[in-house]
Amino acid sequence: MKLPEHVYKTMEYISTKGNVYLVGGAIRNTILNLPISDYDLCTDVPLEQLFPDKKIMKNDNREIIFLNDQNIELSTMKGNTILEDLSHRDFTMNAIAMDINGNIIDPYQGQKDIQNKKIKTISNECFTQDPCRILRAIRFSCELDFEIVDDITEYKDLLKTIKTERIREEFYKILLLNPGKIEEYKDIFFVFLPELNCEIVQNNPYHIYNIFKHIIETTKHTPPVLELRLAALFHDIGKVKCKTTKNGIDHFYGHDKISSQMFMKIAKRLKIDHKTTNKVNTLILNHEFNLSFSTKAWTRRILKYDLDIEQLFLLRKADISAQNPIYLNRLEDYDKKEKEIIQLAKKKNIKIKGDYFVSKDVEPKNIGKILRELQTKVLLGQIENEEGALKQYADQRYRKYYRNNE
Repeated sequence: MKLPEHVYKTMEYISTKGNVYLVGGAIRNTILNLPISDYDLCTDVPLEQLFPDKKIMKNDNREIIFLNDQNIELSTMKGNTILEDLSHRDFTMNAIAMDINGNIIDPYQGQKDIQNKKIKTISNECFTQDPCRILRAIRFSCELDFEIVDDITEYKDLLKTIKTERIREEFYKILLLNPGKIEEYKDIFFVFLPELNCEIVQNNPYHIYNIFKHIIETTKHTPPVLELRLAALFHDIGKVKCKTTKNGIDHFYGHDKISSQMFMKIAKRLKIDHKTTNKVNTLILNHEFNLSFSTKAWTRRILKYDLDIEQLFLLRKADISAQNPIYLNRLEDYDKKEKEIIQLAKKKNIKIKGDYFVSKDVEPKNIGKILRELQTKVLLGQIENEEGALKQYADQRYRKYYRNNE
């Protein structure tokens, strides 16, 4: 393995003080002929002796510093030797080291497991030492298309003992890489997302899957955009609370609102950031739109929710794609409607701004109200979206708010 010059020079410097090894992902990715984004080094030299000006962090009983300008993470060894250190790592494919002379240390046959596309733990204590490795194994399986050898489901309840943030970050990566893994390892995901445990039959001509399966298939049909995949994953979870049956056909009236309420609780529990939460919630609340909506109905939604029309239609079309295939011909109609609604939504950017009403000395509390009414008029086609026409209408309609009537 040929090291980049900056990595070699860093190792060379550290080797003047003690032992240093390249470990983990860089070696694994070299074997797999995959790109290397960063290099992990470990040493038995105290980090403050090597880089006294660098901030030292602690993680998993190791001291770590980041040489960000070189894409290098340097950590202290666990134990006194590289063999002891490797014994504390997670999977055999990550427990391979190389010294500065290019000698490979592979006590657990990690190279063989990489060649055989196997994810195998170092020891029986792997998941009890750090339960987040359960999700890490699934994430590696997504990234590398490797088989997980160990029964990771056995340890699923240990996920309750670790920080939410760690779960969320691995969950995000899995969701974006391969949402099908959520179905494959559903009992693990149900531990921290019990709302997904909704394998309830949908006796409805539009559906061929139970609710959970439909959710997974919908998510698979969306592009790997975080808010879109989150919306797809949770768009129908409320169905379990509003199922009604009439003449042998199941209905789920109001499930969009219930799903939204349930998602907001999930977002709080997983500490999803405010911006992402709002985007996802808006998509869930509006995913049940249909082609018969009037321009007035669309105008109301566009202004109320600040809709991303493209994402909303992507979600709706993914939803349809995960239903009964005999109704897939509806997708062409949704494609046509999407173009129409995108053009409608663009009119929200009216060609008159708040500063015009500031110049008329309108009270700030009334400016927003005026702009909102003008947006509505433009979207409904009642006023042309031209600056002159908007000012003329405003001067007639809202003069009572003008305190400067010059």
